[in-house]
Amino acid sequence: MAQQDKVMLSDKEVKLFLGIKFITESCILLNLSYQTRYKALVLLYNFCEEIDLVGLCTASILLASKLEEEVCTLKRVICVFNYLHTRYESEAAPLTNRLSIRLKEGCILAETQILRSLGFDMSFEDVYGDFIGFLQTVNLPPDLIDRAIRLFNTLIQWPEVRKLDSRSLVTAAIESLFGRNEEFQNFLTKYGAFQKRKFDTRTYREIPAVKDIDESLIRSFVKRQKRK
Repeated sequence: MAQQDKVMLSDKEVKLFLGIKFITESCILLNLSYQTRYKALVLLYNFCEEIDLVGLCTASILLASKLEEEVCTLKRVICVFNYLHTRYESEAAPLTNRLSIRLKEGCILAETQILRSLGFDMSFEDVYGDFIGFLQTVNLPPDLIDRAIRLFNTLIQWPEVRKLDSRSLVTAAIESLFGRNEEFQNFLTKYGAFQKRKFDTRTYREIPAVKDIDESLIRSFVKRQKRK
């Protein structure tokens, strides 16, 4: 068994990883900017222990898009999140009126809780602008710059970024680019292990994979039954 498959994950980590997955994929489907994705993820990291997963994810995306002044309605957020959530659980299911109302209520409650905590004038640093500005001041080959940008887009999925200001985030990105950020590498290992498994989105417990039965075992069983 691969080493990643042996990684143990706590319920808290699973909830966080589910949030990262749903927010990242929602932002992609909603065609939102990386800066919006960064803000939504930071909100997730800050309130993961206080707010339920579904309400927090939808509220974080909605609030982040408002802060970036991107056109993204509550209805669109709910529809996309429902698609991703139901597809992860089993298969994509349509959004019923009853479920839509429940998701909207959960989103509004979570949004209210976040605003009460952070205030209506919350602000975030322009981490992408600062990072691109830094890259323009250093003499790196084009392929390395492309790698740095891709890595930065992955780095924002690391919960520790909530503790980093813009300059520290640039430092973390460069360290990771040259393989000197062990904490980030440990996160990637755990998140990779999470991606290979499936978890209940309510209990955060792993759902055992259904193993395929070897056809030779089936044939042997049939032969034994015939001899009887």
